[in-house]
Amino acid sequence: MYPMTVGLRYHLDEAYRHYGYTDLHLEGIMADLSLFDLTDRVAIVTGGGNGISKAIALGYARAGAHVCVIDKIPGRAEGTAALIGELGRETVHGTGHVGYREVADEFVDRVMEKFGRVDILVNGAGGMRTDDGLYYERAI
Repeated sequence: MYPMTVGLRYHLDEAYRHYGYTDLHLEGIMADLSLFDLTDRVAIVTGGGNGISKAIALGYARAGAHVCVIDKIPGRAEGTAALIGELGRETVHGTGHVGYREVADEFVDRVMEKFGRVDILVNGAGGMRTDDGLYYERAI
């Protein structure tokens, strides 16, 4: 991790501890889903292994959606997918940087093979765009 990223992560973790935000807190926020029915919809959430994207993925699953998550950090998407499964929803998960077209295409193909459609797309993954329209990682 780059020093700037480490510092930012530290401050975010401190803010979460200070304000008491946890996954349980997010559960409380998402407790009343009566107006948010996504039963059997299919969602893809990029960057779904952590942070806001993870909260969105779990919220959609609680609302009845089948949620597919991809994250570039190994292990993150699998963790979110396990929680989605515990909620009784089906899922597809993957590890890769969706800024690369071949990674995104392969993941969407897997989702389409399992579900036959995508109803919702949440572009939660961060990245930097190059002049040719592709994303890449760069040291700061």
